[in-house]
Amino acid sequence: MQVKKINDWFEKFGRFEVKHRWPFIIGLLLITVVGSLGLSRLELDNGEEDWFDNWEETKQNQDHFEAIF
Repeated sequence: MQVKKINDWFEKFGRFEVKHRWPFIIGLLLITVVGSLGLSRLELDNGEEDWFDNWEETKQNQDHFEAIF
C-alpha cells in the first residue's frame, strides 16, 4: 500500500508541475544562474599532498615502492 501512496503523490506533483510549467522553468533557470555565479571562485587542487595526513612518510614509501618495482 505504501508504493501506491508514493505513486499517487508523484502523479499529483507531475500534474501540478505541468499545470505550472513556466514558474518551474523560470525557477530552474534562476537556480542555474545563481549557482553558476560562484564558479569563477571555484578552485581545484589535485595535489597529492592534501590526500594524506603525513605526506612526507607517504612520499618516502612511494619512492621506495617505485625503486623496487
